[in-house]
Amino acid sequence: MKMHYFIKEQGPVTKIMYHRDVGLIVTTFKGMIQVYDSMEFKLIWETVNGQPERKDKLTITTFDYSQCAGLIAVGGVEGKIAVFDPSAKILTASCKKHESEIMDLYFYDKQMQLVSVGIDRVIMLWDSLKLDCVQVIKDASP
Repeated sequence: MKMHYFIKEQGPVTKIMYHRDVGLIVTTFKGMIQVYDSMEFKLIWETVNGQPERKDKLTITTFDYSQCAGLIAVGGVEGKIAVFDPSAKILTASCKKHESEIMDLYFYDKQMQLVSVGIDRVIMLWDSLKLDCVQVIKDASP
């Protein structure tokens, strides 16, 4: 695997995760997602914002994988969330609801929900398939 080339061309790596059903998932700050085959770690899918060319800037600071739905959700500095289907190689949904960077994402597969946590001290609960916001929790403390 030519990770040094990947980092040089796509910016710093923001997160790496291995899942036996998908393979090795690597994201970069410049918005690149790469998925590598789990056996030989050969590149099997590459996309920028779900499109072959960059039209919309999306940094990636965090992501999570839903084993139940088979989706990858990514979040970034702009407060945007994008959900990808790695098997179909498509962007399934995207939205911007956070006013600041998304610090973490977590799929809650039992309820088919996605939790996003922003630096703005806002936690959002989403329907993970439609990416509809179900609940917003704000920390109002000073």
